[in-house]
Amino acid sequence: MQLVTGRQRSEKPAGPFGAVSSSCQDRSFFGGGVRRRVFENSACWWHQGAWRQEHWFEFWNCLPNPRVLKHSVDATCEEQGPSPGYRMELSIFYVVYFMVFPFFFVNIFVALIIITFQEQGDKVMSECSLEKSKRACIDFAISTKPLTRYMPQDKQSFQYKTWTFVVSPPFEYFIMAMIALNTVVLMMKNNFINLSFLRLFRAARLIKLLRRGYTIRILLWTFVQSFKALPYVCLLVAVLFFIYAIMACRWVFGNIALDDDTSINQHNTFRTFLQALMLLFRGATGEAWHEIMPSCLSNRACDEHTNASECGSDFAYFYFVSFIFLCSFLMLNPFVAVIMDNFEYLTRDSSILGPHPLDELIRVWAEYDPAACSVFGHPLRGRGLEEMVSVVV
Repeated sequence: MQLVTGRQRSEKPAGPFGAVSSSCQDRSFFGGGVRRRVFENSACWWHQGAWRQEHWFEFWNCLPNPRVLKHSVDATCEEQGPSPGYRMELSIFYVVYFMVFPFFFVNIFVALIIITFQEQGDKVMSECSLEKSKRACIDFAISTKPLTRYMPQDKQSFQYKTWTFVVSPPFEYFIMAMIALNTVVLMMKNNFINLSFLRLFRAARLIKLLRRGYTIRILLWTFVQSFKALPYVCLLVAVLFFIYAIMACRWVFGNIALDDDTSINQHNTFRTFLQALMLLFRGATGEAWHEIMPSCLSNRACDEHTNASECGSDFAYFYFVSFIFLCSFLMLNPFVAVIMDNFEYLTRDSSILGPHPLDELIRVWAEYDPAACSVFGHPLRGRGLEEMVSVVV
């Protein structure tokens, strides 16, 4: 029980009409009152096993709720009120937990998925008579085409001499110097016309120079090769999103009323299929799904267009936890597995011939045979063969 009494002490009004312009806005000070103090359990329930495991799953996904941490640190004994900082030793426990589970165990789980992906790929290739590198070389030899560089046919013409000068390394170095100088000029203050549109040509020139770096070409080749397998992974993720979106908007959470005081509002809702997909995509990236889940529990207000009196369901716990687990740990990790598998294939022992060295061979051949006529002059033969052998071997 709490007794609230008291009167407001006001300053002496200035002038004869000062009392007219002043009034007390808090009416509780003009009379006593008795209020019943009610102690309610916090929404952060630790005394039940299911809710406790749900909180640990949130922490496992690197989503520590500060409200949950504060309530647990302030908790005293059963049937007693909280005391700020009563259990400070729990802060050390949380720090150790965050270091062990999200950073070590989750990464071990990802590593197991990647290893399983690679083992399944090797198992499929073991049933073939040819190795993976040999099959890739045969496919490359069948599908590849000579690299033709567009150039004037008459070698005595002015156009051919201009083309030779433009594709020469000294001219490219000169262009790089002009790009650097242009960057410095653009950073200076001036009252001339706006030359910002020239930055587009500078970026295009830099893209052309990427082919001169072997490491950059390895990364670009990995990026291109990964796109061949990523559509299948994307299709698997799309099926998962489709099932959960239909389940939410048609059966479970589609009729919950919008309330700006909760996480189910005009920006977060399962009313339509597209809105459900967008909300699930945001949840898959870890954006506050643990705040949306409590707003989808049972005993929620229903939309005015529905006949039900209560909406929501405790099925939300299983719905969100299973979706985050399947999406974050099982569906998105194959993306990493595909990229790592292609990167490992390209950076393995150089003595194993693969399609990537053959692609480099075509690029070097085009340097000495720009017309793609399968022959080049005698003065360039020795240097060209030496560079081609160094690329393949």
